[in-house]
Amino acid sequence: MNSRRARGEGSVYRRTDGLWVAQYAVDDGRRRYVYSHTRSGAVDALRARQPDSGGGIRSGDWFEHWLDTCIRPSVRQRTYVAYRGEIHRHIIPALGGIPLRELDTAALQQFLNNMLSSREDGRPGGYARSTVSHIRTRLISSLGTAVDRGLIAKNPARGLRMPPPERAEKTVFTPTQQRQFEQAVRRTLDAHPNNTALLLMLSTGLRAGETLGLRLCDIDFDARSLSVRRTVGRVSIPGEGCAPFAVGEPKTRLSRRTLPLTDRLIDELREFIHRRDALIKSREQSWRRRADFDPRWIDEGALFITTRGGLMDAPNLRRTLAAIEQAEELPHVGLHGLRHTFATRWVENGLDIKSLSELLGHSDAALTLNIYTHSLPEQKRACMDKLARLLE
Repeated sequence: MNSRRARGEGSVYRRTDGLWVAQYAVDDGRRRYVYSHTRSGAVDALRARQPDSGGGIRSGDWFEHWLDTCIRPSVRQRTYVAYRGEIHRHIIPALGGIPLRELDTAALQQFLNNMLSSREDGRPGGYARSTVSHIRTRLISSLGTAVDRGLIAKNPARGLRMPPPERAEKTVFTPTQQRQFEQAVRRTLDAHPNNTALLLMLSTGLRAGETLGLRLCDIDFDARSLSVRRTVGRVSIPGEGCAPFAVGEPKTRLSRRTLPLTDRLIDELREFIHRRDALIKSREQSWRRRADFDPRWIDEGALFITTRGGLMDAPNLRRTLAAIEQAEELPHVGLHGLRHTFATRWVENGLDIKSLSELLGHSDAALTLNIYTHSLPEQKRACMDKLARLLE
């Protein structure tokens, strides 16, 4: 007799005394058992105790249940919001209507292939490999939990494959372009003080979320340093309106760090905070009269406050960066490209890689070298010329 279990049967096995046992999990994670003298009887008894299992559950309902019962209680708020955005933006629209039992590896692989190859609206190019890799991870995890609960017999996402990564060369500013960009940003500070955030990122290698998460208490003017203690960002979910800010801790233990600041940057931060405080003093009363005003950003001393008393967000900063790049006819590097540029300048000047790794919040200096540094054509030429002089 074939002892292999059918899809959705949970765990069915025969004891040494000949009795058949069907094992399944309930919502609190504990195991339950039913018994019969025949395999078919054990399977029937199991299904009778799991009226919602198998084909009756839509995949979309399961993904929602997994988010609410498994993910929300176990991760930080920002991580949960990120997971929820990925599930609602990509997985549920494509797979949500399929019965859970009918999900198979071939269909899931085709779903990932479609994400990599093209978007549904016909625009060229697919989603980034990192995005698709995240989706694959969510499928493996959520469907693995469905197996543990006895809803499906095996995890169809376990066999999903991703193409090998392609290491695209990141665009960074050359030294000349960097000076041009810094000068252009400084010309805007009288009208737009929050553009100081761009100078801060370029001068320290901070991530956007780390920069926008800074508070007044994170700046130590006496020690000429700043401390990275939290990150702030938005993760939108389709159909749920404007995404709220999610506040969290930095990515890793080493991401919680203290960075030294140059004298010039300290002076620029002093001037920026003077303007910030003047803005708040002149407008705070009118802000607080608004029904939609959220006072927490001012009350906790957030550094980058908008003219409406809210927290500046990354899309706003990204638009400002793009506008300056376009006006100055500079290459588009993006917010993360400012971090890459900082790391590249550091290496070009022969500075110590271990210190750079710690400033960027990395645990491995090899990661810093492989991802965040770039050898520009000018640098390669200078190295070749130096080598030639040594040989001569």
